[in-house]
Amino acid sequence: MHTLFWFAVLGCVYSYGLYPLLLRLLPVRRSAGPANTALPRVSLIIACRNEERRLRHKLENALQLDYTDLEILVCSDASDDGSDAIVAGYAARGVRLVRSGERRGKEFAQGLAIAAATGDVLVFSDAGTDLPAGSIRCLVEDLSDPAIGAVSSEDVFISADGSVVGEGAYVKYEMWLRRLESERAGLVGLSGSFFAIRRSILGNWDAGIPSDFACALYAVRAGARAISDPRMVGIYSDIKDPGKEYARKIRTAVRGMTAMARLAELRNPFRYGGFAFQTWGHNLMRRLV
Repeated sequence: MHTLFWFAVLGCVYSYGLYPLLLRLLPVRRSAGPANTALPRVSLIIACRNEERRLRHKLENALQLDYTDLEILVCSDASDDGSDAIVAGYAARGVRLVRSGERRGKEFAQGLAIAAATGDVLVFSDAGTDLPAGSIRCLVEDLSDPAIGAVSSEDVFISADGSVVGEGAYVKYEMWLRRLESERAGLVGLSGSFFAIRRSILGNWDAGIPSDFACALYAVRAGARAISDPRMVGIYSDIKDPGKEYARKIRTAVRGMTAMARLAELRNPFRYGGFAFQTWGHNLMRRLV
């Protein structure tokens, strides 16, 4: 038991302390700059499962985004409240509904929307997340660099009185760590509330893997990397029920481990070098902690 205890302690110290220090020793990858200035068509895919309370606000927010060539799709995971009817009410304003006939999970519904989308850039967001008006232009600017395959937002929590919450030491540490990874081999996981990926590197969509984690790995597998852009923020309300948040964290951890098992080749340092190191140090070790 003593051996197990100290092994666990060392694992925690490595994950949160030694790993970032070792990460700083890896070479920084500089941007190659934009390959062209043509603005691509962008498809915004909004995941939805019984979101009638928040969906109308989300669609109004999406329609205010400052980007000319943007299509908006809502992928409904067999919603049985008024969500689909709300989306239908926005059809005249260009919003399209893609519905799963049976409840099969967020990623399955996203896969249906991907098949229906016409954009060269796919942007994924949740019904409870607001996006700043200029955020699509920011991610398009990032993706104009051919070395960048996917872009993640940074999360901002808003309390009931409109103030920003969750800006403690841990959040600042996480954002610092994500920037370190972005500058090197790339993020090992994106923010699920708001992220983007080039359609050309997506490959076969696996509905059994969390989309935010999978898209970071797809980018690396295509020879590109995923980055975090502080100009892209996903704004959503602070969690009022800690029990629900804890259950969500459990689902996230379990599904993340499933993704790592399915994409085990990306932990091969002889093939993926620095990214494999980051996957071991951040993703696997963090979940074990």
